[in-house]
Amino acid sequence: MAYEEMKCRKCGKPIQFAEGAPWIRCVYCGAEYTRTAKKEKAGEVQPIGNGGNPLFEAFLPAGWTYRIIEDGSFSSLAPACLGIAFTGPGGVQMTFLPFAYYKDAAVRANPFSPQSVPGEQFDGMSLVRYRKRAALPQYAYERIAAITKTTQLRVEPMDAGVLKEKAAWFGREAGQKLQGAVHTEQGKFRVQVFAEGRSFRGYFATVQAYLDPGERTRTDAGRDFLKKGMAFLGAMYGIGGMASYDWGKAFDVLLLTSEGDPAEYEMIFDEFLRTIAYSPYYYAMQEAELRRTEQVQINGAMQRQQNAIRSSQQISRTLSETSDIVNQAYWDRSERMDRVWEKNSEAVRGVNSYTDSTGRQYEADVAYDHVYRRGDDTFAGSKNGSVDLGPEWEELKRR
Repeated sequence: MAYEEMKCRKCGKPIQFAEGAPWIRCVYCGAEYTRTAKKEKAGEVQPIGNGGNPLFEAFLPAGWTYRIIEDGSFSSLAPACLGIAFTGPGGVQMTFLPFAYYKDAAVRANPFSPQSVPGEQFDGMSLVRYRKRAALPQYAYERIAAITKTTQLRVEPMDAGVLKEKAAWFGREAGQKLQGAVHTEQGKFRVQVFAEGRSFRGYFATVQAYLDPGERTRTDAGRDFLKKGMAFLGAMYGIGGMASYDWGKAFDVLLLTSEGDPAEYEMIFDEFLRTIAYSPYYYAMQEAELRRTEQVQINGAMQRQQNAIRSSQQISRTLSETSDIVNQAYWDRSERMDRVWEKNSEAVRGVNSYTDSTGRQYEADVAYDHVYRRGDDTFAGSKNGSVDLGPEWEELKRR
């Protein structure tokens, strides 16, 4: 009798079973499996992209369609983030999201740095993306929740040996991007998602790399702060900044189906993980987008400088005008205080003050309400103003 062998998905031990057996029981842990006809690995590795410029190369199953999608995890190390949304027979869906890099920091509420991707934040000045690095199971949960827009889900770790080569490749690439020694982790998970009253099952996979903690020091943080300040002032020496990033991911891949056994699609999922690769055009697109973004930021820095100069000029004018107003108010107040002092003095001495048409001042006894002056400095007074002294007399004006 011919026998076949498979690895138990629960305990990882090898199981031998008779060819054609309808069900299998693991002799080590007791897990039971019903055999179903696996989807054939029908398909081929081919370029994937829009038009004549392929963005990726990967295994594409026969009968599957795809479209290029945008991912919001862009930054100065990944300025263009394009992924793939696959649809297979029976409604199976697979989503591929591309590499991204992060600064390991918690997201904080900031109206000027919106969260375009849940759990992430983009700093528009330094062009650095922030995301707190989490253990792989927690990261898987967060990413699946963001993709499916539901938190009703479960993740179960699986053997991730299929990602070993991808982890080695990304370790080399991330080491160059992060400018230091990195550690890599790969994770593959069995997934169950509950949404819209239905249950979806499938798989999730990711590869990550992060800097050795010894690579980051307080000096690095100081350089990063200095870099950010210089970027703000327009003294650019490259966006993103020295020691701005701590970790990154090679990709995230999620496959879900609501029909049948997801194990039928595991071979397709694994083959995609083994073969997915970024094309030279994808990297060239990153470089072109980075140069464009740098120019936009430089232009923005120059504009900020001009705005700062104009603001400084406006502030100077405003301060000058404010000073004039304050000074005028001071003199007005001084004049009023002098007048009050004069009135008090007049009251004590029993006199009132008057002026003639030339502005010359005189004092007269308070007993008179009307005072008159003739050119030879002769004065006359009246209580009711009924006297008519002639044209040579001028009535003085009381102050």
